[in-house]
Amino acid sequence: MDIYSKAATKAETEKLVSLLPRLENAATTNGKLPIRDWEFVKVMVKRLLTLTDKRLFEVLDYSSLADFYNIGLLGVKSDPRDLQLRLNIYPDYPGDIEFHTHRTRVSSLVLAGELTNSMFNGDNLVRDVAGDHRVVKPARMPEGKSTLSETGIIGFQPPVTTLVHPQGVVYGIPVNHFHSVTTAKNTVTLCLFRKDPTGFRESLILKKRDASLLEKPLRTINSNVLELVRSCLDSVLHGKK
Repeated sequence: MDIYSKAATKAETEKLVSLLPRLENAATTNGKLPIRDWEFVKVMVKRLLTLTDKRLFEVLDYSSLADFYNIGLLGVKSDPRDLQLRLNIYPDYPGDIEFHTHRTRVSSLVLAGELTNSMFNGDNLVRDVAGDHRVVKPARMPEGKSTLSETGIIGFQPPVTTLVHPQGVVYGIPVNHFHSVTTAKNTVTLCLFRKDPTGFRESLILKKRDASLLEKPLRTINSNVLELVRSCLDSVLHGKK
């Protein structure tokens, strides 16, 4: 696979690529990944903390829908959607609280803090015109902005499975599963998005039937935000929540 480095160095890329199979394997059981397998990630984070504000601003991404920051580490040249590895950073937000799906399967290692993941299979969504939820489709626009459009799907949310994942645990999100995340302050995850053998799926969001489709105001990345992000990354090194 034609993997290329983004914010990772060449040496870091080689180690990250060797970590991917263990990351995906642990995600199938929501298992704990031994620290020896990912301790080098701390060295990488320590290097990222030395970046100037200008460079950190350049590698930092933000989505108004998800309301957290991320730093892309790896990608693939043939199709950037096939594989993406990134650091997801939650400095002071509750997390990505709306139920949503991903185009790919997801494997995520909690590097710092604590994350609560709630999930249900999209096939179990009870379609009913009298339902209290509706499904909408997001589209990512330039500069982190997003738009939402109706899919016409209305129904009731099925029961969910909720698990709490502390530092060192890897959790997985299969394709076609809706999930919602809440986090402790200063939570950081190493998140792998990888094309499923069955192909890509649509990204979808479950909303209350009467909820607005207007996006949240876009957060400006300024010096205060960079300070929060640095504090969050520092928690990977020192285990602070």
